[in-house]
Amino acid sequence: MPPEGMFYEDLIEEYIFNRLNISQRTQFEETLEHNVDLQFEFKWQLEIIRCLQFYRKQQLKHRLDSVIC
Repeated sequence: MPPEGMFYEDLIEEYIFNRLNISQRTQFEETLEHNVDLQFEFKWQLEIIRCLQFYRKQQLKHRLDSVIC
């Protein structure tokens, strides 16, 4: 379970961006191993982050291309 006042989405974000302390990180990983709902949400958020990173990379590439040409 996420800490009081925190949702899984928040906890996943904290984990992905390495903002959890060691004990929180360990507890999250143990919960992730056994909780199918958390696994689904975790994979979903990772995919969203990857898509956003790709999109931003493409934007930057386009901007650089337009400056060079």
